[in-house]
Parts: sequence; structure tokens; C-alpha cells
Amino acid sequence: MAEYILEIDKKGRITLPQDLLVQHRLAAGDKLVVRSRHGRIEAQKLAMTHLEQAQIARRPVERRILQ
Repeated sequence: MAEYILEIDKKGRITLPQDLLVQHRLAAGDKLVVRSRHGRIEAQKLAMTHLEQAQIARRPVERRILQ
């Protein structure tokens, strides 16, 4: 288990270390569930619903024509 000391900025935000982002496959726009439990703060990646997965699968692929 890795431990980090993170600083909370003036707006109440923290920045997760890059290795945690990679390890847990987190990217910009992902959502986390944050809980306060037994005096601890826990964060967990919010799983995509079947509807969200279907919407992503239907998005058109952008194509660029190189000239």
C-alpha cells in the first residue's frame, strides 16, 4: 500500500499523483465516490453504467484527411 501526503488548495482540491492515476486507470472527467467512514476519507472510482458504456460505444470516430 502506497501512502502520499497531499495538499488541499484554497478551493478544497487535491491533485492525485500520476502513478495512482495510471494504476487505477483514472482520467480527466472520471468520477469518484468519496466517503467519510470511521474517521477516514475513502475514494473509489465510480463504475460506468451500462447506458454510459453504450453511449461511448456509439460515438462516431473522428477522421481527419491528411493532405
